[in-house]
Amino acid sequence: MIFPETLLYVLDNSGARTAKCIKILNNRFPGSIADYAIVAIKRYNPKKKIKASELHLSVIIKSKFKFARKTGQFFKCSTNGIVLLKQDGYLPIGNRLQTFFLFNEIRKKGLTKLVSLTYDIK
Repeated sequence: MIFPETLLYVLDNSGARTAKCIKILNNRFPGSIADYAIVAIKRYNPKKKIKASELHLSVIIKSKFKFARKTGQFFKCSTNGIVLLKQDGYLPIGNRLQTFFLFNEIRKKGLTKLVSLTYDIK
């Protein structure tokens, strides 16, 4: 479960390290896997273009809180993670992901570019 004011790790090579959730963009609350969120950058790499306190659109790809599928399976990760997206909402800013797997809910959401950047789908 991702609430506003939650600190999130950025799991791509866009230059941001951590971000704070500002708003969850879905009809249900709180945010979960494959939901969009607006975040503010907190820590960043000074050699990249992204700077602190910028607002960006992102998609949640990992959550510490376990979530269930309709089949009865439960999944849980060790960190809360996001990927920053461009303003059109489909393409990531970075071109590599720092995670080895993504959940199948990301593919169902239509983010096929993220799926092509990873090694495994769970």
